[in-house]
Amino acid sequence: MKRSSFFAAGLSLLVLAGCGRTGRSAVKPNRAPMPVIYFRLPEQTRTQYRIFPGVIEPETEVNLSFREGGRLIRFTPGPGRAVRKGELLAKLDPVLLQAAADAAKARYEQAQHDYERGSLLYRKNILAAAELEKKKRDLDVAEADYRNARDDLADSVILAPFSGIVSKTYADNYQQVKAGEVLIRLQDMSSFQVTIAVPEKEVARFPLSIAGANRSAGRLGGFYGTLPGIPASRFPLELKEAETQADTAAETFTVTFRILPQKIARLLPGMSMSVHVPLLEESAAPGFLLPGCALFTRNGRTWVWKIDAGGKVHPAEVIPGQLHGAWVRVSSFELKPGDCIAQTGIRVLAAGDTVCPLTEKSARTLTGEPL
Repeated sequence: MKRSSFFAAGLSLLVLAGCGRTGRSAVKPNRAPMPVIYFRLPEQTRTQYRIFPGVIEPETEVNLSFREGGRLIRFTPGPGRAVRKGELLAKLDPVLLQAAADAAKARYEQAQHDYERGSLLYRKNILAAAELEKKKRDLDVAEADYRNARDDLADSVILAPFSGIVSKTYADNYQQVKAGEVLIRLQDMSSFQVTIAVPEKEVARFPLSIAGANRSAGRLGGFYGTLPGIPASRFPLELKEAETQADTAAETFTVTFRILPQKIARLLPGMSMSVHVPLLEESAAPGFLLPGCALFTRNGRTWVWKIDAGGKVHPAEVIPGQLHGAWVRVSSFELKPGDCIAQTGIRVLAAGDTVCPLTEKSARTLTGEPL
């Protein structure tokens, strides 16, 4: 008991020497660094991976169709054909569309003539205001019809919106097609993604912050994918999207990863990929066992003081978990193995304070406490 009391008293003197007698308000800005005992976070246990089956798909793909129906007079693509941006892929017989555009133009010009004549009669008090308003409405309708007819004529051709590969076609040349009917599926083969279905019980391991998830996973070994037919393959992945609403039927959440460029094997849409997600002790956040005295609460949240290489302290948020005697299991995206955490002076420290980190052994030596 005397030994512990002597050590505590000595440590108190060290803290008082660093913070002064009258509290923080009386401390001078150029005061000596406060001595604090620190705890160094140990290396974590070996990372465990959860493997999810996924399907590879291009990041960019589009289904192409016509605004209006008609007869195909040119249909050039076939499955697997490479095309360039702006290349002509399909064309409708323009005869009917041209006729419709000509008729719409004639109606528009007639409506414009009627309105101009009506305006003249109105100024001479020969035509009623209601009649003039009707002619104006007729002109607006005719103008809209003419604009749509011109657009339909212009859209009688399909041009490739980007360079890529035609993955599938759904028509043949000279065939009659309907408005909105999908004719061509075009895929950009320069970048791929892989999508997995995550069960409800696992989705909590994916943080809502995409950047936070990628940063945390990087510390644990990173997300990566492998191809079943090539066991040695390892494609680095980056979390791209994580849906926050479950599929009601399957009770799973869709999570999408971007496949980072890697010259390992040729990827094609529809291929299977096993997605490896690093997990540590039932949490995506790195977990550590910390002394309970190192934790403090502020505004309903729990923090510790992290000591940087220059001896300054910064708050790091932690999520406390299970108690282990005087120790607490915590998870945090702001801590990593090797970080130094202050154990003493917790209540008097402030962000940016400079401290003198001491091990418990060196603190006992300074206070004269027997080792």
